[in-house]
Amino acid sequence: MLNNNKTIYYRYLRDQIEENITNGKPVLIYGPRQVGKTTLVKTFLRGERDVYFSCDDRTIAQMFTRDSVALRSLVNPYDLVIIDEAQRITDAGIVIKILIDTFPDKIFLITGSSALELAYGMFDALTGRVFTYSMYPLSLGELSKIDRMALFAPIDSYLKYGLYPEVINAKNDREKEDTINRITMHYLFKDTLGFEMKKHTDFLEKLLALVGSQVGSLVSMNSLSNALDVSRNTVDRYLYLLKQLFIIIPLHSYHNNFKKRITAQSKFFFWDVGIRNSLIKNFGPIDIRLDKGGLWENFIIIERIKYNASRKFSCNYYFYKGKNGHEIDLVEEKDGTISCFEIKYSKDKISRGVANVVEELEIKNVGIQVINKDNFRQFIA
Repeated sequence: MLNNNKTIYYRYLRDQIEENITNGKPVLIYGPRQVGKTTLVKTFLRGERDVYFSCDDRTIAQMFTRDSVALRSLVNPYDLVIIDEAQRITDAGIVIKILIDTFPDKIFLITGSSALELAYGMFDALTGRVFTYSMYPLSLGELSKIDRMALFAPIDSYLKYGLYPEVINAKNDREKEDTINRITMHYLFKDTLGFEMKKHTDFLEKLLALVGSQVGSLVSMNSLSNALDVSRNTVDRYLYLLKQLFIIIPLHSYHNNFKKRITAQSKFFFWDVGIRNSLIKNFGPIDIRLDKGGLWENFIIIERIKYNASRKFSCNYYFYKGKNGHEIDLVEEKDGTISCFEIKYSKDKISRGVANVVEELEIKNVGIQVINKDNFRQFIA
């Protein structure tokens, strides 16, 4: 489907959201900027009984106050009320709580781009009142819904420029590179710097570039601290904030003791590999890149997370480093069942060292599968 010469992509969240709003349940969607939240919610507009408010417009955001009479004048004529970028509203959580409690006959569809502002400004107030969804950049599975050949096209472009909708819509490699660089520089830090951030953009770029250079490897907080000449607590704080803002995601080491999973050293991956490549300033050909293995691992793990989310599978994700130094790249835990995957760009056989590591887990009936560039499609789409 086309709109202003741009493709409107299938998003798996649409079906899940539609089910809730059909049953009259309020929905909150949050995630990073530019992933398509606005485009998605506008597809639910049907006619005069539906209304869309963009709170990126300060004048509109200021219209939403704690005054229930003023709120009534805004929403009373409508059945479906869409409030976009709701984190721009002062006391957003309280205001939206008032809307939901005061107008139970209305359907509210709410979006926000900053997970932090939503988490601290809305989640406490809205607990138990809304269905919450996270929205990510496009997945290959979503692309394949409108173009089956997207799965079978050369994957170099996805590995270099990522899967933001505007990047996918770009006409050529130069335009894709310019687009992902613009998203990185102009949108990535917009909410980050607006929330308790005492450091400047150049600090965040350096921190993320250092993390990006270690994708697929264990990240030492002390090394980051020394390289940036800041305290370990500062590094921990900013990595936590960047995680909340859907820029990076940590993978902890699997351990039978759950507490040790959380406290052990972590790996960090980027929700979009295009963002990562922009930060480290490398859009070179995949086959000759020294970081090919880590880049491939990042891409596959994130696409797997998206794929499981589209199927409503709730999973935990880890890696595991054995006593012999070999690693299982991805340990997936679903309903107490463990699955193990070795993610290699071209390798098609499990190494003996990794096979021995699987035995260390001491869990019955656990095998391991190699995911490479020839067989990855079934794994993620």
